[in-house]
Amino acid sequence: MRKFYIQGQEMILTCSRNVDYEGFNRAYEKICNLEKQYLQIEKATVIILVINNNNEHFVIERMNTDTFTLHIHYHILREQVYNL
Repeated sequence: MRKFYIQGQEMILTCSRNVDYEGFNRAYEKICNLEKQYLQIEKATVIILVINNNNEHFVIERMNTDTFTLHIHYHILREQVYNL
């Protein structure tokens, strides 16, 4: 779990056991770089975050809580993603 601030808004980032420490850190860095776009996400919204030119995908949900909490559910590698 990490707490951080984007434009004065406290945000909490959590993850499931499906995400390793390195993947969590890469997602955290990407989220901090995007800043303003995350403040527009409504509660209970699911997001797919793409990192490294489509090599990694993270499934993230803004939790429906009183705090601004983003939860990383899955870390999916490119080999496991199919275009239909």
